Amino acid sequence: MGALLSGESMAELVLRATVLNSYRRTTHVLAAAGFEVGRHSVRISSLSRGLDGLAVALGLPHGSDDLERVAIRPIAGKPGWVNFFRAPLRAVHRDARQRRVSPMSLRKSLHLKAMWTVGVFSFDPDTKELLLDRCPECLRPPTFSRSYGLQFCVRVDRYGVTRGRVDFRDYPQPNLEINDLEALDFCSGLIDPERSNGDGCRSLHPEIGAFEPSALFEGILAVACAITSRASHTSSTLERPSCLADYQRFTSEVLAKSARMFLDWPDGFHKIAADVRATAGDRSGYYGVRKELGPIVAISMDQHVDPLLKSLLKRRIATDMEGWEGAAHAIRTGTYRAGDDYVPVCQATKDFNLDSRTILRLVRSGALPFRQLKNAQKGPMMVDVAALKDIIAHRRETLSSTKVAVDFCVPRACVSALADMGLLTPAKPRLSVPYAMGYYEKSSVEDLRRRCEDMASRTPPPATAMTITKAVGRLLPKLTNPWPEIFLRIIAGQLEVWCVGGKSLMASLAVRDAAALQFLYDAVSSSLAPDIVFTQQDAAGVLKTTPVIVNQLVREGFLSRKPTVTELGAFEREFILTSEITERFSALGQKLRWRDVPRILRAAGIQPYVLEQKKTLVWQRREVEPLLAAA
Repeated sequence: MGALLSGESMAELVLRATVLNSYRRTTHVLAAAGFEVGRHSVRISSLSRGLDGLAVALGLPHGSDDLERVAIRPIAGKPGWVNFFRAPLRAVHRDARQRRVSPMSLRKSLHLKAMWTVGVFSFDPDTKELLLDRCPECLRPPTFSRSYGLQFCVRVDRYGVTRGRVDFRDYPQPNLEINDLEALDFCSGLIDPERSNGDGCRSLHPEIGAFEPSALFEGILAVACAITSRASHTSSTLERPSCLADYQRFTSEVLAKSARMFLDWPDGFHKIAADVRATAGDRSGYYGVRKELGPIVAISMDQHVDPLLKSLLKRRIATDMEGWEGAAHAIRTGTYRAGDDYVPVCQATKDFNLDSRTILRLVRSGALPFRQLKNAQKGPMMVDVAALKDIIAHRRETLSSTKVAVDFCVPRACVSALADMGLLTPAKPRLSVPYAMGYYEKSSVEDLRRRCEDMASRTPPPATAMTITKAVGRLLPKLTNPWPEIFLRIIAGQLEVWCVGGKSLMASLAVRDAAALQFLYDAVSSSLAPDIVFTQQDAAGVLKTTPVIVNQLVREGFLSRKPTVTELGAFEREFILTSEITERFSALGQKLRWRDVPRILRAAGIQPYVLEQKKTLVWQRREVEPLLAAA
């Protein structure tokens, strides 16, 4: 079929070979070249192997060297980019599935061009004719998978035979009417394989002429994104097209205006900056440079723009802000604040090594004073430095009830009873939010742990020994608080314990057996107060299950988000979970897995209360208890 034609890539070449050899589908040509095609069409642009066989099948005079030159492949080490005629181009800018045509160009030469697949351009760079992307009759786009001919619609035949009826050459499109044709030619010539902007690049400003054409092309598209951003787009990132249909906003006028910025550098940049600043009042949020030049600032942070070009833009942004005549009347950064008693949140995170979420939580709770403009949606928030220092000192000297519960391996709801018995020293909490946790002096927590560990024996424990946590779980009801009595007996030497190792205190101390805790039955009062609030982690310990299952129970309406002792007691009296049934069977010597329990209960005629698939199985206790008693 001869040599490659000007502007063709591999996809256009294979489609032309399909037509010249009177094939209906491109897969027929690929099959003749030795590719395994199957029933579905093959993405021609993704072919990377077997090019020698394809070159022989196409009869190319220079063999696979011609295909290597026009193959559009991904660039190694640069995800999302392809080699477009040896020039890097983002793959998202191309559509290799549907083809567009220029009727006037097809009249001159019956072949397709790779530039027509670049979604940025709605016109043919050579003829300046708008591209035809749909059949004028069936209104469906032509593809690269099959063809009646390069100039015909792939779906409209003639008299029911395999001949095209709609000839695209009979439907010429309007030509572009644009004032700045030079800038538009400069933009398209950066990647057009039929043209070269070498001479144009040498006439550019030295700061711009040092960049590769592909970097300038991506920079032009970034500027086009910036100047066409919606006023309602308040994100600090660049508003790029999310699909090929969004490229419609990149009109020829927009592309020419963006390219003119680089042709007239640096005056072109300041002209674009002035246009963006003029619409600053339409953009809500932000202040300072983000308010005035927000879309251009987004270009300097965009991941797809060349790093050196981003650095150049940042310097020009700073120069433009300094040279603006209104700069003396605008407060833009935190460096203009009156004193150091209040600092921005971003600076506080660096000075005090805190994350911003912690600081904002303190602000919302009322523990940390702050200042902020009332009518600003995204203005800077200034926090009180002295108050923040006091809070940090408070955190260093105290421990929350959650941390104490983890350190002692006791339910968080039981920690306050230790303070009531004088074993812990409460500290004043800083947060005043619902269900706020208690705080205790760190020194009292460390002292209580040391006193208990000093009373533990270092000799090997008996064979029947078990940790205190496990013994309490087997011996006592769930909603009880035996821990103050246990701590007091350990400190007084009335309960013999052994050290078995571990991070949490009560999981690292063991008793002779569960009978060693029989004295807890005679405790005066070991029940929890009915209004004590549990976290979902604590509720999981009470129900002997996992926090994930507790969260499912909350979503299904069995428990509230912060269940109380009364709620858990009512749930336990009416329902029983698979995890508890498994543990009860294990205590009777029958080792079961969780998934075995539904089968055993259904065999006994017991159905779960919740029947939905992939949901936590909740059983009614009054039906299960007789089975457990019989076992």
